[in-house]
Amino acid sequence: MPNSVLNTEPAADPIEFKVFSLEEVFAGALAKAIEWRSDAQLVDATLTFRPASDSRGRWAGLGFRSPSSPLAWLNIIVSENSEGLVYKLSPGTFESDRPLGAPITPDQLLVKPQEALEIGSSNGGSDFIRERGESMFWPQDLYLHYLDHVNKTGPVIWRAIYSYPIGIGPTLSILINAETGELLETTLSE
Repeated sequence: MPNSVLNTEPAADPIEFKVFSLEEVFAGALAKAIEWRSDAQLVDATLTFRPASDSRGRWAGLGFRSPSSPLAWLNIIVSENSEGLVYKLSPGTFESDRPLGAPITPDQLLVKPQEALEIGSSNGGSDFIRERGESMFWPQDLYLHYLDHVNKTGPVIWRAIYSYPIGIGPTLSILINAETGELLETTLSE
């Protein structure tokens, strides 16, 4: 699907999703990251989403980096259970220098996760899900990162991924500027 004019109309029959908001998980994860390293900063996130009717819980992964020497990373997995949010930390160090980029904060994002999914739904996501029906694999992923993820440059984007399990079927990827809401790209790969 080539990049086209942003469809701002809601999908004909929108699918309601459940997904963490970044605000729900950021403060707790940042507090734990600062305990790890006082200069920790968020550089990416993954939020899973599934239909609102699905009884399974939500999940998020937040990637923090520290510019102190040695350069290090901390991934924090956030899940929910009957008692609230659960945080699991996984730290590591880089073998070589990596670009860090500016930190990402929820305040800079005009487009929130639920809104990114609405844009994705209106620009092919709902059709992709409906065409696959019960064979759709859940959960799906919504990524937050710099457009150039490796060098940490360009705008901060949401990347909504609609797919079967990897390698089994087509994948629809929708890129949305997280600061402006502009549709950057839709790609359907077989």
